[in-house]
This record gives sequence, structure tokens and C-alpha cells, in this order.
Amino acid sequence: STYRKEATKCLRAAGWCLLGTTCAWTHLLSPDFVTRHFVPVRKEEGLVYAGGKFHFAQGIEIQPDDEGELLDLVHTAKDEKKSIAIAGARFSQSGDTPPADNNSLVISMKKFNKVTVDLANKRAVVQAGATWADVQNEANKHGLAVKVMQASRVFSLGGSIGVNCHGWDHRTGTLGETIRWMRVINAEG
Repeated sequence: STYRKEATKCLRAAGWCLLGTTCAWTHLLSPDFVTRHFVPVRKEEGLVYAGGKFHFAQGIEIQPDDEGELLDLVHTAKDEKKSIAIAGARFSQSGDTPPADNNSLVISMKKFNKVTVDLANKRAVVQAGATWADVQNEANKHGLAVKVMQASRVFSLGGSIGVNCHGWDHRTGTLGETIRWMRVINAEG
């Protein structure tokens, strides 16, 4: 009886491992398959949903056109006591930028994607919504290359800075060690 219970438990664990391995390989072929198949997706225009087993909240997505509009959103959120979540390329947390609650604003930084290369100093001034592809494309025009970046070109610079990612060049260290200056809009605007 004890042997049978242990065998059943081991078979069940092996089944879950087999399912996980199969899903992992399927994920390589189609990255959205596993998430979309096992996690129900609720989409409504203008709303962003946090996914996951324990956190479900929807936030209102806003895509400001310029810094003035962004500052207005920050001041409005402060006055109305709303929390803010920032969305860059949307690859963190399975593509979601989780809103804290149903009253949250989710600010999309997609339009903040300007990249300016300073050729003389071999530096770039980059807005938070720019992706590594944006930076590489601009650097390529000047015969330059990015020294430290995430392994993939799809991530935003703001997101990469937020997680202080490492790059391929192990001598340089993390992305944070390559930043000369940074201007941040805080909760006070």
C-alpha cells in the first residue's frame, strides 16, 4: 500500500515533468502558445490586464505623445491618487506590465523612442521607449555598435535599465555601469 502510493506520486510527478518539457519545446516554436493556451486572455480596448494566478487587475492604457502630456498624466494620477505602471516593449512579466489595481494608469512609452548618436564621443542619448533594435539601427548608420545590451533586440531601454540587465561583454558589467546620466520623471512630476 505504501509502495503503491509512492509509485502513484512518482508517476504523477513524471507526468507533470513530461508536460512541462513538452510545453517548453512548444514554447520555442511558438512563444505565445503556452501562455495563451494555459492562461485565459481577456482583452478589451484601452485596458491592460495583469495576468497570473494570484493577481488580476485591469488598468487604463494611455500612450502620451510628448513629455508635456506625460507630465500631465503624472500630475493627474497624483491628484486622483491613482498608481502608475510603465509599459515599454511589454516583454516583462509575460508581456504584461501589471497594474496595481483596477484604478491604475498604464503609461505606454512606445512613442518615446528617439535615439541620438553623439559620434565624437561614441555615446547615445536614448528615450526610455526605444528598443535595442532602434539603438542598433542608429548606431549602424555611424559604423558603431552597442557595447552592453540585453541578449535580444526587442526589449526597451527603459525596461533594461529598470532590471539593470547584463550584456554579452562580461568585462563591462551591467547596463547601469554604462549610463553617463539619466533624467527621471518621478511621482511628483
